[in-house]
Amino acid sequence: MTSARFRRCQRIRGDIQFGRIRQQGAAAGDGVLFIRALRNGADVTRLGLAVGRAAGGAVVRSRLRRVIREAFRAIQAELPAGLDLLVGPRRGAADATPGRLRGSLAALAGRLASDLERRPPGAPDAPDAPGKTRPPGRRARKSGPAGAAGSEDRRTK
Repeated sequence: MTSARFRRCQRIRGDIQFGRIRQQGAAAGDGVLFIRALRNGADVTRLGLAVGRAAGGAVVRSRLRRVIREAFRAIQAELPAGLDLLVGPRRGAADATPGRLRGSLAALAGRLASDLERRPPGAPDAPDAPGKTRPPGRRARKSGPAGAAGSEDRRTK
């Protein structure tokens, strides 16, 4: 029997890891959770949480993080191995029961695991695809009115 703890090696940390999952991961959602998943090449499934201000106040967001971590901890043996899961609550998550959160997490993780298995190895959005670059579209920095101090375009210097 495996331990039901939420260990450090099961956590997704850092902007680089979160960004990689956001750019390259497969996505699925229901009325409670939205999940992005990506293969991690290890035997362990890892969890990252993205709970924004739209979920509610600080107390509500902290409770959601706690309950989602507890749901992951409770069903981690049932989850497919080798995935990075980036989980964000939907608006209905604050009112959902812990059992509903566990069911939603298990169902969505299973669906994403099968989606990632069907993804061809050389697909452009696969994590091991060579030459993957960030799509264009980054907005230019806004500058103040002409002649204002500091309004010159710093990129041309």
